[in-house]
Amino acid sequence: MSRQKIQDAEFDDWLQLDEEDANWVAQQTAQGLPLILPWKRQAIRLGTCFQSQRLEDPWLKDNPFILSDFYMIPKVLHCDYGSASSFHSISTSRKTETSKHLALGFGVGVGLPFLCSASAKGTYDEELKENNDSDKSSIRASLRCGVVELERNPRLCHEALVMLKYGDGYKAFTEKYGDYFVWGYRLGGDTGLMISSSAFEKKKVEQYGIELTVEVLLVEVSHKWTKDFHTFSAGKKMRLLGYDTLSDTNWNVTMEASGDIEKLSKQAEEVILRSQSLLERSIMILEDEGMFNGEHLTHAQCELLTSRGIAVELILLPMSSLRDVARWTTERDITPKEGPGTKPHRALPKNLPERARGKQATATPTDRLRCGSSRSKFPDSPPYFTMSFGGQTPTIIVLKEGTDTSQGKGQIISNINACLAVQATLKSTLGPYGGDLLMVDENGRQTITNDGATVMKLLDIVHPAARILVDIARSQDAEVGDGTTSVVVLAGSILKEMKDHVEQGISSQIIIKGLRQASAKAVNKIKEIAINTSAADKRETLSKLAATAMTSKLIKRNTDFFTKMAVDAVLALDQEDLNEKLIGVKKIPGGSLTESLFINGVAFKKTFSYAGFEQQPKSFVNPKIVCLNVELELKAEKDNAEVRVEQVSEYQAIVDAEWQIIYKKLESIYKTGAKVVLSKLPIGDLATQFFADRDVFCAGRVTGEDMERVVQATGAVIQSTCSDILPEHLGTCGKFEERQIGGERFNFFEDCAEAKTCTLVLRGGAEQFIAEVERSLHDAIMIVKRAILNRNIVGGGGACEMELSYYLGRYANEIRSKQQAIIKSFAKALEVIPRQLCDNAGFDATDILNKLRVEHHNGNTWAGVDFQNEGVANMMDNFVWEPALVKINAIQAATEASCLILGVDETIRNEESAKPQAPGQLPPGAAQRALRGRGRGMPRR
Repeated sequence: MSRQKIQDAEFDDWLQLDEEDANWVAQQTAQGLPLILPWKRQAIRLGTCFQSQRLEDPWLKDNPFILSDFYMIPKVLHCDYGSASSFHSISTSRKTETSKHLALGFGVGVGLPFLCSASAKGTYDEELKENNDSDKSSIRASLRCGVVELERNPRLCHEALVMLKYGDGYKAFTEKYGDYFVWGYRLGGDTGLMISSSAFEKKKVEQYGIELTVEVLLVEVSHKWTKDFHTFSAGKKMRLLGYDTLSDTNWNVTMEASGDIEKLSKQAEEVILRSQSLLERSIMILEDEGMFNGEHLTHAQCELLTSRGIAVELILLPMSSLRDVARWTTERDITPKEGPGTKPHRALPKNLPERARGKQATATPTDRLRCGSSRSKFPDSPPYFTMSFGGQTPTIIVLKEGTDTSQGKGQIISNINACLAVQATLKSTLGPYGGDLLMVDENGRQTITNDGATVMKLLDIVHPAARILVDIARSQDAEVGDGTTSVVVLAGSILKEMKDHVEQGISSQIIIKGLRQASAKAVNKIKEIAINTSAADKRETLSKLAATAMTSKLIKRNTDFFTKMAVDAVLALDQEDLNEKLIGVKKIPGGSLTESLFINGVAFKKTFSYAGFEQQPKSFVNPKIVCLNVELELKAEKDNAEVRVEQVSEYQAIVDAEWQIIYKKLESIYKTGAKVVLSKLPIGDLATQFFADRDVFCAGRVTGEDMERVVQATGAVIQSTCSDILPEHLGTCGKFEERQIGGERFNFFEDCAEAKTCTLVLRGGAEQFIAEVERSLHDAIMIVKRAILNRNIVGGGGACEMELSYYLGRYANEIRSKQQAIIKSFAKALEVIPRQLCDNAGFDATDILNKLRVEHHNGNTWAGVDFQNEGVANMMDNFVWEPALVKINAIQAATEASCLILGVDETIRNEESAKPQAPGQLPPGAAQRALRGRGRGMPRR
């Protein structure tokens, strides 16, 4: 937004006060008490000025800040759960009795920011205000779960700065700009309930009771209404008014006064149940919108929060504190206006470093303005010491000019925030109901996938700390093949939990020690509870593990089909080596998924062929196969050559000799009895026609990967010469055939008796779809491979993580050192897996996690998320199995990545050396010479 547009903006319709309210505001501010104002808009703009002495409209258009600079300053969310309240009041036409049971709030003191309460949803206020029933009972629970504040103090404009710094300008300053400005605001939710009845005629007295319980911030408060009520005359009504800001829900139930009181009680309980999870629901709304503790928020995000029903409280900062701001806010061009009482401007010392000069106006420490701080005044020390060196002797660092250095707690938190941003991108792909991501690179190539390793590889991550998550995803993929998304999500959750400890000032080394201790305990617990399947049916166990790996993939609808394919592929390999690279995958667009083929041998696309290829036979039974690394082509047709002869007959002799050489090679190959000839190098038209005349199939330019798999399948040995080829050098297969698949022709080597390789031919619609099928099969193949090497399995569906969380929570209670809090936070971080599984499936995560905690407390080790019935089930009984090695590797990798990130408290980046060097100017003629062909050209004559 431009500066002019900001200055011309209309603020009149933001908050409107009538004369009575304005007088009350003036009285409150005179006493230094918090303000409670009516809220009329679902938007807040920081920096808005407030004049408590104005009766009609206290919100001023004039602003002491440089507005264009003000709105560029980041807004930061700090979750501190600083306020909760619950009260019960009974109102009649004659008196009102209020009993406040719980109140936790911010302190209000001289010079500190104070709160101006408001709500983003005001409809229920009007309904409650308009309720004129003679008998009313109400209960309300409210919570404020975070503070949105400026990261640093904005700069003052020239006119405001002069007013504050010179003469008696503060009075003129407050008259122009007001007493307070909006420095931040708090977020949270509210629930409320009112039961009321209209006037009645006394006929018969009945006694009844309604008991409701509110729990806020783990403090439980009960309200019990037991009253003598009268049977109402016909036509009289009883009403229930309720509201829940988080879900934007209002209840307005009217019933006959003589009706069933239990119905009213159930409606009331429904309202109160909302308040039980007020804290958790508020945090979930923030996280759903991608807003985490310590993150920068845009104005659009703030408006989005209010639209989600988040209640809002303004934090007003007294303008008096800006007098201290002015003492170290320095601008070189300040010249006070002429007039009585002005003092000469104090210039900056000439020996002040440029770094100190450049940063004074914007480097305000955030914690000195934070709500609840015990420091109400800014230091009186000179500006260049206050802002640049904190009152200490500056440290001299010998670094190249342009080097960017960041260090301390802020650097650790910045690294954690970068990792959380990566986690937020990836976590929506977790589980059987996770979504897919459409990735588009700089060349416009599209990739649709939910494979964690692929997403991390394609993300253009430049933050050095966040790139550590890329490395652990790759290592997880290389080591076990699956769990790449889980390891990144788990690492992000661990860092998120540890962030609070870092902000509280706990040493990162203590945190790292606690994390490694918790990780070791978790790994030992997995080994303890894992089930060994050595005695079980091998193929059935592998099929169940592969099916679990495919439930989160694009091919989950064809799980049975591809599960068999993955298991057959791994069992076809050498069981001592299990080299998955010998499983060839060929992708052919077109057809359906179920037209995909498993070849117990080798298949590769037909290579480039010369004239005469059409006459060669395309099918053999039990053929002999020779594999060559020899070029069968006339040299004169390929290379430039220079031959000096005296007579024409000598030239003919050279040509004849060349033909004799190639014919000798071809005859040697034919005499071996081979019916299929393959070569890594070209087979020319002469050789092609030679073999066609003798009913032999040949193919040149076979890739090294395909040739290696042919050798493994047929038992052949690659020959680098055409002489002395013995029978034991030849391979064989049950059937060779060239056939059409889709729009391509493929060569098939099937029924290989000594096959230690296989080929998967994948069919499908789009190329992106087939590529994702290949990635899904790769994960399943790697899981089967690891399951053969290690037969221990655990339950999936979040069961293993919940058991570890329960175990570590109990273990932490036995520790008396500082690591207790770290291990408890680690245990809580493990719950991110079942929680994210529920969120991605659209389930009520809070309800299901509560059930899981109860199940694991009762000893049900394998209780996990049941996706079929939206509940809890035994994962072992439902055959949701995973190799124990996947969980062990994921926990170890996530822990080590977290320790690595937490251990880095300084980053040094040399921007100058990071820039690519501009190439020097080429000498004249160099470009032309560079564009000539490779190697030496023919000499000039």
